[in-house]
Amino acid sequence: MDNEQTPKRFSFRAFTSMVVMFSFAVVALSGLIMLLWPGRSTQSVLGLGRHTWSGMHEWVCVLTVIAAAVHLWYNWRSVVAHVTRRRGPIRSEWIVALCLTAVVAAGAFLGGGEGGRPPGGPPMADGGPGGPGGPPPGDDG
Repeated sequence: MDNEQTPKRFSFRAFTSMVVMFSFAVVALSGLIMLLWPGRSTQSVLGLGRHTWSGMHEWVCVLTVIAAAVHLWYNWRSVVAHVTRRRGPIRSEWIVALCLTAVVAAGAFLGGGEGGRPPGGPPMADGGPGGPGGPPPGDDG
C-alpha cells in the first residue's frame, strides 16, 4: 500500500487564482444584471433588489481587485518575462486593447448619470428624472 498519497498542502497561489476567477464571474453577472435593469423598476432579479445587486457588485469588485493584485504579485516573474520577451515595437494587440479600454471608459465617463444617461437630459420613457412616473426635474425628495 505504498501508493497512498499524502494530502497536498493548501496552495495560496491556486486559491488566489480561483478567487480571481470566481469573483470575476460574480462581478460580470451582477454588472450585466444592473446594466440591463429597467429604469427605476422595483422588480427583483433572482430574489434580490437593485441595491442588493449594487452592493454585492461593489464589494466583490473590491475582492477581485485585491485578489488580482495578489495574483500579479505571485506571478510577477512570468508577467515581466512575457512583457519583455519580445524586443522591438509595441505589439498591435497591446495598442488595440488599450484603445478599446479607453473608448469604453471614456464612453461611460462622458455618458454621465445613471445607466450612462447624461444627468438632467431629456425626459425618459422608462420613468427616469422628468419622465412619466419619475419625479419632476430638480426634485431630489
